[in-house]
Amino acid sequence: MDRRRRRTVGYFTSWGVYGSADRPRYTARDARISGTAARLDHLVYCFANISAGLRVVLGDPWADAEMPFPAVDSVDGVADDPGQPLRGNLNQLRKLKVAYPRLRISVAIGGPHWSGRFPQAATAKSRDEFISSAIDLFLRGNVPGLPVGAAAGIFDGIDLDWEFPQAADEANLAALVAEFRCRLDLLTAESGRRFLLTAWVPAAEELAAHWDRTQLGDFDFVVVQGYDLHGPWESTTNFASALSSDAPNRTWFTCDRAVAAWRAKRARTRNLLLGIPFYCHGWTEVEPGRSGDGLWQPGVGIGDPPTYRGLRSVPGQMHRRSGMGAWKYDPAGKRFFSVDDTAVMAEKAAWVATRGLGGVAAWELGGDTPDGELLAALRSGLSV
Repeated sequence: MDRRRRRTVGYFTSWGVYGSADRPRYTARDARISGTAARLDHLVYCFANISAGLRVVLGDPWADAEMPFPAVDSVDGVADDPGQPLRGNLNQLRKLKVAYPRLRISVAIGGPHWSGRFPQAATAKSRDEFISSAIDLFLRGNVPGLPVGAAAGIFDGIDLDWEFPQAADEANLAALVAEFRCRLDLLTAESGRRFLLTAWVPAAEELAAHWDRTQLGDFDFVVVQGYDLHGPWESTTNFASALSSDAPNRTWFTCDRAVAAWRAKRARTRNLLLGIPFYCHGWTEVEPGRSGDGLWQPGVGIGDPPTYRGLRSVPGQMHRRSGMGAWKYDPAGKRFFSVDDTAVMAEKAAWVATRGLGGVAAWELGGDTPDGELLAALRSGLSV
């Protein structure tokens, strides 16, 4: 496959602009000054919500369209004018596109907290208005309360992040995707701009089975979940995002297994992207075990572990297992963190390239270092 066909995709969260005591703010300007934006082919903005009326709406109106950015936080170094119609992340994304004209941007609908109304929105009664509202808001740029088209030209597509369709939703999911594709093609013909339809899809076979009636060829690409494969909900330390496994009795859920399941669904290989985490999963009360590194030992899951960026300041020693992943173990504090470091990023990107997949997608950009070292390793690895 030609390298140009392998996409480097990054998820950008609306709430990153707030930050917290242990998670620094992450803005569109950070994506620029870190070098990340220059390495991206596609940015997915997360998340749009679904209203009680089954229409697509802004997820956080303040962060999305109202928050004024001072010059120091702005992509181009120019402060927002309090009287300008559109501010917030959307205006900053517009500036990012000016700086990087080849960058494509989509908006993700749903996600882990806002997927609950998808089953109703996808029904024959509701899906036409649901799709129309998404197109009107994000692709035509008609933000409520602002001048017509105030946000036009920012977004190049719609990303469906339905977590998770069930057996009863299969027919409606298929119809929703088909109608979305049709409507976006009509908009492309009308405007002369190519609009994309993409999706995030689950790794678990029992959840992926509900996509079997959907024509995956209607998507420009789908991101296969490559993380949360093992985690703190289990009582034994493990690889949360193992590429493959040389110990299937211990690490049985892997990226290789997840991608193989989607390849078996007639999905075009070049349209499959591997999802890759920029965060960790962790356990505490972990003894060293016979190997002395805490791997596959009993532990208590940590509910809010650090991002990759934050893990660098956590005590412990890094370990790697070729073909599987990396982890950091602190025998004094008895803490274990499964993490993908730059070496794993390069390994995964090379694996994607040699198997002819369409690229990689990182969740999420704010977890990277200030100089974007994880995304840089991914981008470099895709050149194999």
